[in-house]
Amino acid sequence: MFSTQTEARRFFTDRVIWQAEAERIAFSDDERQMLLWSESASDSVADPELAHRLSAEISDADYESKIAGLIQRSFAADIAADLPQ
Repeated sequence: MFSTQTEARRFFTDRVIWQAEAERIAFSDDERQMLLWSESASDSVADPELAHRLSAEISDADYESKIAGLIQRSFAADIAADLPQ
């Protein structure tokens, strides 16, 4: 399905962002950047201040819970959309 790690990361990032928009959940630029960032991806540029800015905005636990919930609901919506009516 994906030929690169970047394509796979982009797919999941897009799904999270789309779900947040569908639910009208605020998603800041720093939250988006953190979602896109990967220390193992060569195309990911480190921003040493990103973690500090994000932690001033939302706790790590709340951010992880927010992302996990969006992923779960996005997956459930994809499954429901694929089921015959």
